Amino acid sequence: MPAPASTGAPSRPDPRRRRRLALVAAVTAVAVVLAGPPLFRSAAATLAAAGVVGALGRNGVGAGDLARPVPGEPVVYLVVGSDDRAALRPGAGARVAGHRADMLALLAVPSRRGPVRLLSLPRDLRVRVPGHGVQKVGGAYEYGSRPLLAAVRGATGVAVHHQVEVDFAGLGRLVDALGGVVVDSPRPARDVVTGLSLPAGRSRLDSRSALAFIRSRTYQELREGRWEYVDPNDLGRIGRQHQFLAALLAAVRAAGPNPAVLRRAAAEVGRHVTVDGAFGVADARRWLRLLAGAAPGLSASILPTRPRSEPGEAGSPFPPAHAGSSLQLVRREPDATAALSAFAGSGG
Repeated sequence: MPAPASTGAPSRPDPRRRRRLALVAAVTAVAVVLAGPPLFRSAAATLAAAGVVGALGRNGVGAGDLARPVPGEPVVYLVVGSDDRAALRPGAGARVAGHRADMLALLAVPSRRGPVRLLSLPRDLRVRVPGHGVQKVGGAYEYGSRPLLAAVRGATGVAVHHQVEVDFAGLGRLVDALGGVVVDSPRPARDVVTGLSLPAGRSRLDSRSALAFIRSRTYQELREGRWEYVDPNDLGRIGRQHQFLAALLAAVRAAGPNPAVLRRAAAEVGRHVTVDGAFGVADARRWLRLLAGAAPGLSASILPTRPRSEPGEAGSPFPPAHAGSSLQLVRREPDATAALSAFAGSGG
């Protein structure tokens, strides 16, 4: 049978194949960045960064939505972890449809050597969402990436230069690709809503237990034979997210000499992380420096807030006893202003 005649039209490259090839190049270079000789690290970092940028998806936030970085000043990223309630165990509390931001943080990366600063925002923080009124910042993600960005800027006054988003399902698969992450617990711990169960001491979390850990809002520890709630709220969960983030960075650095592990991890990043349209090679290099341990430490804090109760507010039917979903948090002054000022002036 004769071969089909050519139409003369150029074939279009498969974008998925292009992203996979970019990931292969990035992983090879990342291995050199993390474990190779210093002489080759600069060139390898540029190659790795280009591969990472080519592999990442875009979230719809454009350069016009963002502040422009100031040379010599820290670059600020709004980091968003999206919530998928379908991952909760059947019967473990109410299911909420739609897109939710389960983790929100501002990350300031210095242009030169210096500590990286992370300022977490409680998702119950009261904000004004353009076109949608006043509500919790975690729910602002329901309307898209751009309204969420505008709400965060309005509530904090911080100039945001980039927006990075990761869905938690992908975060769990990243944990498995790395062979798990290790956390410490002073006592046996559990959360009957998320399904978390940890012994005392060191535990290696897999995808399921990692998501149960970072989602936990009804965290309990076994003390003298009784299960007692420990920080059963959003602020307690943020503290556990900070603990998990440190463990995740340690796992990435430990995987540095193993390209096969990095390839699996990078594939998950490429599938489950999206960035704004202005995110480029220089930004990817900053993040690679963080993964390689080049930054001298991570300073993590939480925006100071206080409850804003409405008259007649109902209590939640779910344990432990706490105010219902109408409860919102507002900035606690003057501590919040001081925290934001310290974050914005975090040095170059």
